[in-house]
Amino acid sequence: MKKQTVLTLTAAMLVWGQGAWAAILTGGTGTFTVANDAGRFYSSSVDSSGNALLNSNPGYRDFTYNFTLGGGGLNQLKINSSATSGQAGQLAGTATSGIYDGNFWVTTNGGKGGNDDMILAVALTGPISSDFALTIQSNGYVVAPNQTTRPTVSAGNWQTNVVNETFYGSDFIYGPMTSRPASVYQPLYNGQDPATTGALMFIDLGVANRVGNLSDQVVFSVTGLYAENVLAFSTYAYDLIGGNTVANAIGWTTPTASTGYTVIGAGVAPVPLPAAVWLFGGAVAGLVGFGRRNGRPTV
Repeated sequence: MKKQTVLTLTAAMLVWGQGAWAAILTGGTGTFTVANDAGRFYSSSVDSSGNALLNSNPGYRDFTYNFTLGGGGLNQLKINSSATSGQAGQLAGTATSGIYDGNFWVTTNGGKGGNDDMILAVALTGPISSDFALTIQSNGYVVAPNQTTRPTVSAGNWQTNVVNETFYGSDFIYGPMTSRPASVYQPLYNGQDPATTGALMFIDLGVANRVGNLSDQVVFSVTGLYAENVLAFSTYAYDLIGGNTVANAIGWTTPTASTGYTVIGAGVAPVPLPAAVWLFGGAVAGLVGFGRRNGRPTV
């Protein structure tokens, strides 16, 4: 999203006054808002053939997804170092001077054959720098979901730069949290101390994947990581098609214990703000609205 002109002011509220975050997500059922400037890649509406419409209405854009993760949904999604569906594992990196570039693949080997759209969850523990910036580029298969039939995906559906957007500290609107939405407890990253809290944002990648190594790539670049930050990626899958455990909702996510990507901060340590600034930030947090612009709804 666009960097807010009030970010310097809201740093005290968002970082040091953690109660200023907008909401806490708990359990396996609910809704969340994506941080993309344009909202969801596909709207919640369909055409006469049951195909999802692009979220392109300038008067109103969808920003929210329902998630229904109570039935499991922890087997088929993986984060891998390659497009090969059968692999799974933990990927990790250490930032240099608060800067890190990387990439990974979002794969599936589930019995339902694929997923209609992929959502990236980004978690960050520790204080958030006013210089924090995360650029996400998604490369993958673009095909409109259908209510009754899962469309065939081929090489002709591959697109680069489906999403290419930079996100900032103000986009972490969920927290403080020790876990993320799932059917059972899923920490923000593998090896996390259960007492450690962090903030979350969600990014719609606009790409589909299928079994048979038809996977999607996420390329990222992050700046502004403090030495005590942990940046963690996990993924969620959305399906429009009926006949699964869920329809027109997010019902699957990557299991933190076996697959994920974390970046350990190695920049400078944060300088605590004066107590008066902290208190001022907490007092006016409710007046800021945390990125409520371009019709983006209040969480």
